[in-house]
Formats: sequence, structure tokens, C-alpha cells
Amino acid sequence: HCCICYLLHNPLYMLSFQNPFYIAKEMSDLLIQSNKIQLGIAGAKQAENASLAIQLFYMWQQLRHNASKNMTEYIPKAASSMEEIPQLQVSELDDATIKALSSCVWPGRAQTIHRTGLTYYLDGAHTKESMQVCVQWFQQAVHQDTQHNKKHVRILLFNTTSDRDVGSLLACLTQCHFDA
Repeated sequence: HCCICYLLHNPLYMLSFQNPFYIAKEMSDLLIQSNKIQLGIAGAKQAENASLAIQLFYMWQQLRHNASKNMTEYIPKAASSMEEIPQLQVSELDDATIKALSSCVWPGRAQTIHRTGLTYYLDGAHTKESMQVCVQWFQQAVHQDTQHNKKHVRILLFNTTSDRDVGSLLACLTQCHFDA
């Protein structure tokens, strides 16, 4: 078993599991632009998620013994201390990966549905961090949409499970200025 993550809040905790542990670095803007990648899911966070998905795929390939010699050399050995945690960087992409990143869809994640006089912004954020990312995406999407249409109604539909802190999730949304 191994763990690959994007952002570390407590790397020492992760090392305590004594499993291989890696950090996936965000894909560079240059890599995205040079490959003309239009990520299928909107939002700035998706470059991080795409990098993480690619690294997980590389690791899965290696663990399944289907990796090419290049891939085996690509993934470094696991760390035994915080200073040694390997950082994985996507440096090149093949055509299949570029197509997969562009065609990826996740209904309900950073999804915008336009109707006459009404726009729905859908996101299944369920943690404080994901709600903050949702707010960032929402504000950017609204800004782009209102440049084309001055009349804009924003409706918030909110659902959560009983084990979530509703107050902290809703607090993130106050800066969004919903109409209803």
C-alpha cells in the first residue's frame, strides 16, 4: 500500500503509517498550455487534481507490473523521514492522457447549467477546504457569466450529511451573494 497526496497538512502523521508516501506536485501552467489542455472540469484546483490522478495512474501501472522501464525509473523509492518525501512532477503527457484530461466530466462538480434567465452552479463540496475551492470557482464562473448577461439570478441549493459542520460550510458561502 502507498499514499500519494497533493498537499500535506501533517506529513509526520502520514509517515507514521510506515507506508510509501509521495507528494504529487501541481502540473505547470507551461505543461498545460504547451499541450493545449482544456481540463474537462472547471476550476483552478483541477490542475492539482489532474496531476494527482496522473501520479496515481503511474503508481498503479508500476504496482501492476505493467509499467515501462521509463515509468519504473520515474517513481522514486519511499521516504523514511519528512525530508526524504519524494515529490512527483508530471513533466510530459502522451496523447491518451491529454484526451482523458480534456474529456473528463464529473456531473455536480464545478458544473454550470444555463437556462433562460437562470443559471445553476452545481458543486458537491462537502468539506471546508472543498467548499473554499467551490467558492473560488463559483465567483470566477459568475464573473465570466455576468460579463455576457447583466441579468443573473443565483440560487443556492445546499445539502449535507449529519456528520458535517453545517455552520463552517455555510460560512464559506456568505461571500457569494446568492439571490435565493
